Amino acid sequence: LMRFISDVLRGKVKFLSRQERADDPRDLHITRFAFQPIVSLKDGSIYGYEALMRSTTPHFASPLDVLQLAEAQSKLPQLEHLTFRMIFDWMGKNLPSLGARKIFFNAISAQYLDARELRNMHPRYEDISRNMVFEIIETASSEEGLAQKVRELRTELAAFIAIDDFGCAHSNALRLLNISPEILKIDSFFIRSIHKAPASKREFLSNILVYCRSKGILT
Repeated sequence: LMRFISDVLRGKVKFLSRQERADDPRDLHITRFAFQPIVSLKDGSIYGYEALMRSTTPHFASPLDVLQLAEAQSKLPQLEHLTFRMIFDWMGKNLPSLGARKIFFNAISAQYLDARELRNMHPRYEDISRNMVFEIIETASSEEGLAQKVRELRTELAAFIAIDDFGCAHSNALRLLNISPEILKIDSFFIRSIHKAPASKREFLSNILVYCRSKGILT
């Protein structure tokens, strides 16, 4: 026996409708990117921008809808490559105004990244790679496989590696030690209202900062 829930039905109908509208995620040009500034607390300067996926059609309310569709159709690698092509093209066109500022973007799953293939995605890859930051999100993955993939990226590409959402789920101390990123993005859970937080929480955050500073990791 199962209980009928109308909201669940509507959600499934909506999802199937999206599948019909974007049956081939090679055509997932239903996305664009907004660029959110990342500001240095030391001097207020803009260190870089985070590329945030946004839907361009009302049929997909959020980036999660696009990711859900691509995953359901086993097309996450295609979506990730489309993402990289769009960002690389934007960077190539805007390189003079970027200067030394970095562009952060998520690797949907590091297992799909092919360093040699990425190099061939843009004719000016060598120029734009200096401004790139590949964000490893907290998705479950074999730590050994992920570390190997990051080593390949470092060997082949002149780009920074960042760990996103540190402190949540799979973005933990083991990942920090295995990857040793150039940049660590600490989850907002540890930062929000830190001035009111218990001493244990402040001490945890302080220890992470001390470790990162000793290793030259930007937080």
